[in-house]
Formats: sequence, structure tokens, C-alpha cells
Amino acid sequence: MVGVFSVVGFLSGDRHRAGLILCKSYLSALSVLICIATTPVPELLSAAKAFRVPVLLLEVTQLIYRYLFVLVGQARSMQVAFSARCGKPGIIALRASSGIVGVLFSRSYEKANMLTRSMLARNFSGTLGTRQLPRFKSRDFLPLLIGLLCLLAAFILF
Repeated sequence: MVGVFSVVGFLSGDRHRAGLILCKSYLSALSVLICIATTPVPELLSAAKAFRVPVLLLEVTQLIYRYLFVLVGQARSMQVAFSARCGKPGIIALRASSGIVGVLFSRSYEKANMLTRSMLARNFSGTLGTRQLPRFKSRDFLPLLIGLLCLLAAFILF
């Protein structure tokens, strides 16, 4: 998507702005990837809670994150069953994929329903727990300083 805007800017003659759009978007995507790769999701959600992100948004994000593991587990078991029945990729498998997707979501929905019932049976309070954020230590100052210097350098250069 950003590439389209960058190309349009380049073709309109504003080459500098096209380059800036492309560089800034890739830098922001890189920073998000580094954050996700280095920080577990529960800690990110705890940090979001500390920044007063709405609780409903945090809980929906946490449930979707947990539900993805249910979907992946069901897809993996269906893939093993497909391979065990000597299933091979091709036109026939492509036609059967719509049924497989339907069964995948049906099984995942049933499993999620069972999880919900078990949570309610254990007196689920309606809010999911989050981790306590660790205190800021002196060793955390250097990465923070480096990050701020990189942001300042990007701001000055671009």
C-alpha cells in the first residue's frame, strides 16, 4: 500500500517526499517487528494497560491471541489427518478445502465454547489477568537512550 503512494509521489515529480514516505513506513514496520520479536504478547498487553488502553480492547486482543493457538492446533491435526489418508495437493484437494475450512472453524468454535464454559464454571470474573510490569532499572537506560537517539537521527535526517 505504501509502495503505491510512493510511486504516485515519484511519478508526480516529488521524489524526495516519495523516498521519505517509503523510508518512514519501512522504519515503522521494522520497529514494530523488533518489538514483537523481542517482547512476549502478555508483556505488551500489560504495557498497553499501563498506558491506559481501553480494557475491552486489551481483552479482545488477548482472547484473539489465545484463539489463534486453538485454530493452529486444529489446522495441524486436520493436516495430519489429510496426510494420513494419502492426501496430495492438487485440484481435488483445492475443491475439498472449502469443506476443510468449514470443519476447521466449526471444531475451533466448539473448542472455544468448551473453554468459555470451563472459564464460567471456575467463576471467571470477566477480566483477564495481566502481568505486573517490572520496575525501570539502570540497565534499561542504555537501550532507551539508543532508541531515542535513533529516533532523533531519523527525525533530523528525514
